[in-house]
Amino acid sequence: QNYLRAFIALSCFVDYLLALGTYHATGGRIAYVRWSRPLRLLYLPFADKASFNSVLSILDTLPTLGDLLLLGLVVTFIWAVIGVSALANADLRASHAGDDSNAFDSFDVAFVALATLLTGENFPNVMWPALNYEPATAAFFFSFVLVGTIMIMPATVAIVFEYYKRFHGLK
Repeated sequence: QNYLRAFIALSCFVDYLLALGTYHATGGRIAYVRWSRPLRLLYLPFADKASFNSVLSILDTLPTLGDLLLLGLVVTFIWAVIGVSALANADLRASHAGDDSNAFDSFDVAFVALATLLTGENFPNVMWPALNYEPATAAFFFSFVLVGTIMIMPATVAIVFEYYKRFHGLK
């Protein structure tokens, strides 16, 4: 812990000297990115015992949450492939959103749109143009919401809650 603090302090000092030298060399213009500033966040876990315990509990949940994140990525990947293959050539402009792009023109745009839908956001801009084009796409969106939002997201909350209870010794 003391070595970490010394390393961060030394890094900040070296960074400050480099920034000061750059400031004078450029005639008073700031032309240097302070790379040591993010290192200050490493102080947070050691601020007090509660912070340290919170960081430990978060680190304890990461392996299980990683598995769930991988499952969410696979589900989103599968539905993005299906969406692009079925709706790539459709005219899905969302006139009410002021956006002339189709959310399923390419795989990367479809993947981001569906990943956003997992959070419950941006539903009208993605779903309604597809439903106006073909009402049968309701099955596509319903199945994605069922698997993603109703099964995967609550499992994430359950894992975090279970590890919280285990870490704090609650029943």
